[in-house]
Amino acid sequence: MAEDVNTVDNLKEFILADYIDAYDDTYPTVKKVLVAFVRGRGFKVVTLLRCTRYGYLTNKKLFFAVSKMLLEHYSVKYGIEVIYTHKLGKGLVFYHFGTMIVSVASMGEHCGIRPGVVIGNKGYKAGKPTIGNNVQFGAGCKVFGEITIGNNVTIGGNAVVTHDVPNNAVVAGIPAKIIKRSQHDEM
Repeated sequence: MAEDVNTVDNLKEFILADYIDAYDDTYPTVKKVLVAFVRGRGFKVVTLLRCTRYGYLTNKKLFFAVSKMLLEHYSVKYGIEVIYTHKLGKGLVFYHFGTMIVSVASMGEHCGIRPGVVIGNKGYKAGKPTIGNNVQFGAGCKVFGEITIGNNVTIGGNAVVTHDVPNNAVVAGIPAKIIKRSQHDEM
């Protein structure tokens, strides 16, 4: 299992996982992925993010420069700000497009981000959130500070999260509070 996009095979694995999660397609083909790249705004940004991170990690200067330029262009065009130096797990999905800001210490696998989401620090030098696996961010939610969001978490639309969230929880409200926990909570 690839931990980062530091080889061509890992890059392919990440892009394929991103496609499968975005399009719920268990039988992807090269043609389907290319069509999704051309037509899919969120998928295009995620793919360019992966390519830019690959160029950054492998010191492939021309590849890095071109992919970074394209990432910046499409990030501005679609309103999705994401930083290539941050480690983001595979299966990342930007649903739709428009005003999404993602600045994290790290993010696990299979996370979904909807429009209006802001994830970042509370101030210029404050820490950033650490996000687990299988986290879904509802439209308009905000996650701030050096906090940890556990695995299998759903953050409700317009929630404001400023404290740690345990595994297997659903949080909502301002400030966000746990409104549901799974029967299989991890100890």
